[in-house]
Amino acid sequence: ALEEALLLVQEERDALRVENAILSEDALSLQALHQHRIGEVRALQEEQQQQVESLQQHLEQLQEENRLVHEKHQHHSWSSYVEKTQLTQAHEGKNNEVVALTKKLEVVMDENSHLRSALESMSSSKMQTEHSHQGL
Repeated sequence: ALEEALLLVQEERDALRVENAILSEDALSLQALHQHRIGEVRALQEEQQQQVESLQQHLEQLQEENRLVHEKHQHHSWSSYVEKTQLTQAHEGKNNEVVALTKKLEVVMDENSHLRSALESMSSSKMQTEHSHQGL
């Protein structure tokens, strides 16, 4: 009876060793998958950072263009309605930063379009005035 119990314990031990080996392989596979996913997340973060930097550069270019258009309007005694905004998203997620910069970019582009239209209108008005003065 003792030998039978010993045999059962040895069989159970062997079965547990096999199960342990399988679990170890699964753990290694999961660890490799986890490392792969971490790599993917880091790649996405880098891509988002590049997008943010690209949007920031584009925004700065549009703000500079707006500044130049604004200076032309000041020459014609127009006051600017462009309000500068600052990035205040230091600790927010990169996705929020991209969304915010995109919205700011749209605002700047809209403002730029309005300023260009106003400048064209003023130039046209100036030409009409000059033509009417020449006619007198």
